[in-house]
Amino acid sequence: MSFAQQLIALGEILLAALLGGVIGLERELADKPAGLRTHMLVSASAALLVVLGNNLVLEASQGQSQLVRTDPVRIIEAVIVGISFLGAGTIIRRERG
Repeated sequence: MSFAQQLIALGEILLAALLGGVIGLERELADKPAGLRTHMLVSASAALLVVLGNNLVLEASQGQSQLVRTDPVRIIEAVIVGISFLGAGTIIRRERG
C-alpha cells in the first residue's frame, strides 16, 4: 500500500468520523443516549474495517489468489452486527432508565 493510498484511506476514515460526529452532535443536543463520541467511534471504526477489507482483497488479488480467499462482505456484515449490539444496548438501557 503506497503512501498516497494510505492518505486516501485516512481521509475516508476522518470523513466518516466527521459525518458521524454531525449525527452524534444532533443526538447530543436532543439529549439522546448515544451521542457525539459514540457515533464518531462507530463511524470511524466501520470505515476503518471497510478500508482494511478492500485493501486486503486488493493485496490478495495481486498475489497468490488461489491460496487466499477473502470476502469483503463478511467484514461489512460484522460491522452491522456490532452496530446492532450497540443499538440493542441503547434500547435496553433506555427501558430501565
